[in-house]
Amino acid sequence: MATRYNLDEITRRAEEAHQQRLAALRDTVTAADAVADAEAQLAQLRSDLDTAVALAVDAGWNEAELASFGLPTASPKPAKKRTSTTRRRNSSGSAATTPAREIPRAEAADTSDPEADQAAA
Repeated sequence: MATRYNLDEITRRAEEAHQQRLAALRDTVTAADAVADAEAQLAQLRSDLDTAVALAVDAGWNEAELASFGLPTASPKPAKKRTSTTRRRNSSGSAATTPAREIPRAEAADTSDPEADQAAA
């Protein structure tokens, strides 16, 4: 006897399984979006807190006192790195030039042997 398959039942079960997998994927994507939103909000809150601490220090509060309240201490902003647009200017307004450093021959050729140096040590 030939086995009789109920195509409608097979299709229904496949669609149910597919929907369950899609629901799990949707839940994962929703959770990932919520995490990304929370991380962005946390970064903004940290920035706001740093600004508030800096304003408090400018207003005369001692950083040690602020730290005793559990607030982070104000940290100085890192110095801006010099680029072609931020190079020093000479008196005529053009970018100042720095004389090129002479490179000793041994440094230029780099004839050192790390294995020999280690064996000698």
